[in-house]
Amino acid sequence: MEPIKKSVADLTEHFNLRMVEFQKDLKSAIPATSPNSNINHQFNTFRSFVLTAPENFQLQVELLSRQKDNMEMRHRKKILLVHGVKENKKENTSACAVKVLSDYLKIPGILSESISRSHRLAQAGTDRPLLSL
Repeated sequence: MEPIKKSVADLTEHFNLRMVEFQKDLKSAIPATSPNSNINHQFNTFRSFVLTAPENFQLQVELLSRQKDNMEMRHRKKILLVHGVKENKKENTSACAVKVLSDYLKIPGILSESISRSHRLAQAGTDRPLLSL
């Protein structure tokens, strides 16, 4: 999200610089009493629109970032991370999780079917915790 925020800030700065340059050129080219002074009003309207667009975009990015964080946090609340379970080749991780829960934590009635997903975290060869959802 940080690169998007930086892009929006850079875009806003670029718009501001270009608008200031254009406004200077516009003021020097058109006298204030000229019938073309309507162009100045139209420019100011366009300028305010262009400058508020990146702000709205920034607000949307922040909202999406918060929603993504909330979704990740809700997902993390539903996991069980078990450390210290020996890893065997071709193991059934759901069965390992059920065994730990029933034998060591004395939780009765746990079935491997009640675990939607189960796998090891990290790379093989390390002490990898068991993740169960």
